[in-house]
Amino acid sequence: MPKVSVIIPVYNVEAYLKQCLDSVINQTLKDIEIILVDDESPDNCPKICDDYAKKDKRIKVIHQKNRGLGGARNAGLDVALGEYVLFLDSDDWISEDCCEQMYRVALKFGTEIVLSGETLYFENENKYSQGYRKYSEHYSEEITHKNYISCFTPAWGRLYNRKFIENNQLRFVEKCFYEDNSWGCLIAALAHKVSYAGNFFFYRQRAGSITNKIDEKIMDWNRDFEYFKEQLKRLTISKNMINYAYEWYLLNFFNYLHKCPPNLIKNFMTLIYDSFKDIELKKDDFNKQAIFMNNHHNLYMFFKRIKKGSFLKEEKSILLFGFLPLCTITKKYLIHKNKHISSHSTSNT
Repeated sequence: MPKVSVIIPVYNVEAYLKQCLDSVINQTLKDIEIILVDDESPDNCPKICDDYAKKDKRIKVIHQKNRGLGGARNAGLDVALGEYVLFLDSDDWISEDCCEQMYRVALKFGTEIVLSGETLYFENENKYSQGYRKYSEHYSEEITHKNYISCFTPAWGRLYNRKFIENNQLRFVEKCFYEDNSWGCLIAALAHKVSYAGNFFFYRQRAGSITNKIDEKIMDWNRDFEYFKEQLKRLTISKNMINYAYEWYLLNFFNYLHKCPPNLIKNFMTLIYDSFKDIELKKDDFNKQAIFMNNHHNLYMFFKRIKKGSFLKEEKSILLFGFLPLCTITKKYLIHKNKHISSHSTSNT
């Protein structure tokens, strides 16, 4: 059994794939398997994958019909044999000691997930800068409302215990942007502890990222949320953890409501209403969320208006309601969070 399974979805990244793969095959931890999932990539990526597999017996290549980023990761999970699983986007790369160091931390603390920080690489400027997360010390802690969000987002930059994944039958929603939101919410809600390693990931900031485009893809927020709620029916998760996820989704629905194309606003509002009309949250629930800081009242009022359905007839007022206080506090977080959408071109849906 390999110590780590590195799962790499591949789609339309011909210019970046070799750098990604070289960073993995040269890991100081040699006892790994490398699973490349060619998600019907239209460029030269399939051949690159096969060429690397001929040179390194640790590489498995899956060629499949396009299933999106979530489907590609699921295909990798279906064949993974490692004690732990690491997801890597195929236009990013990792330091040569990434697998070894994160594996050691996982064994030391016995946690279901290990978090790594990242270094940002701005392609247009050929410049590096410190990422949004930096862990200089190795330690572990219980998962609570204070660290809930950092524990699950994004899917990359984390080492997962594979038995934990399989015992809970966890998989990504397929053919859907924002696919690692539901995955991550479930991971954080089910795991008991999280540990922190160093900073091993290099995250490429690409020009023309679809993260910054305003289009119908934001409608997938609802689809991902419905998938999350469906999974709750078969899992035993504490009410507090579920509420943390609801509030986090609510905050992001609010944010993306302001990014919605004008012709889709009404439809998006209706989807939000349909998603939250049967959910019960109390005012005290919002007070517990550290990320909302002093804006929990505005978020609670937004939730109340959703429950009433009144905002469906008040498009202009809801777009102005609480916009500045809520979006200011979440701006930095959401810019980072949405990186995985551009996946980032690693798979189309």
